[in-house]
Amino acid sequence: MELAYLYTETPFVAITGTNGKTTTTALVGHILKTAGKEAFVGGNIGVPLTGNLSEISTNGYIVAEVSSFQLETVHHFAPQVAAILNLTPDHLDRHGDMAGYIAAKARIFANQEKSDFLVLNHDDEKVRELAEEAKAQVVFFSRTHKLEHGFWVSDNKIIWQKGPKTINIIDIDEIYIKGGHNVENALAACAVSASLGIKAEQMAEALKTFKGVAHRQEFVATKRGVKYINDSKGTNPDSTKQAILAYQEPMVLILGGRNKGSKFDELLPVMKNHVKSVVLVGEARDEIKACLEANDFTDIREAGNDFNKAVELAAEAAVAGDVVMLSPACASWDMFKCFEDRGDLFKKLVLALPD
Repeated sequence: MELAYLYTETPFVAITGTNGKTTTTALVGHILKTAGKEAFVGGNIGVPLTGNLSEISTNGYIVAEVSSFQLETVHHFAPQVAAILNLTPDHLDRHGDMAGYIAAKARIFANQEKSDFLVLNHDDEKVRELAEEAKAQVVFFSRTHKLEHGFWVSDNKIIWQKGPKTINIIDIDEIYIKGGHNVENALAACAVSASLGIKAEQMAEALKTFKGVAHRQEFVATKRGVKYINDSKGTNPDSTKQAILAYQEPMVLILGGRNKGSKFDELLPVMKNHVKSVVLVGEARDEIKACLEANDFTDIREAGNDFNKAVELAAEAAVAGDVVMLSPACASWDMFKCFEDRGDLFKKLVLALPD
């Protein structure tokens, strides 16, 4: 990230946070392109910037998903617009504790100046407090609070509040990607886009047509009346919790992989009314099983380190009208090179199931 920044004159838009980075980064790119701007979307989203500098126009923007790992090593990186979406426990095996994790994330705006913009989630206390450290102009977004300046929700609409002036951007029901977490992603994307001069009607047009990203609540197929969802990018409990809440149907949930220092008990409140059965696979399966059983969740099926078996067991547990979702709440590194490989295998196995 640092090398790409140093070797291009194209202005950077940088997006980080625990969850929602990929969707928000892709959405900002889609909004810019819808508005007729040039945008190169890359970074931690899976497209390395240093390998593509010759393709990036200096007339547009680089829209980059940025991870805490990347931010650890930056010294000069100063995006024109930076955004921090949320901060929940993740990668504590690397950063040691939340203070270390937050410090790494905060490096995204450390070199910004007064002419730059910093987009922050007002609803997340840890994120909101970072405004005190910012030199840049802070733009808040909120799903639960009325803001005097920023982007918020009122009467089921995304609102752009510019002091006394209120601009309606879009009715939430018109946003193509569904779920409360995607409303937050849309709010953040609008705040970033507004900082770049994009108009409200251009944002609205893009929000109606953006269909999301692979491996994030990605519909795979319906087999024998069961809907299969690939959420391989759900690599921590908070991300998986949001994915569970996006569906009303009874759910069979595939969990497991490598734990990054997370606690799994936060899944229990949302699982109680949504998840009827869990299939465990991978390195953290015994830890997750102990947590579930300690909280009286007993419909547990075990696949060991056999991912194929995990999908088979999930299909056996589901009946017509159910959802089977891969949202592991863990990293993929125990059995796969990356979450994309895990999601691709899930899709392949699902598509091979009998109709």
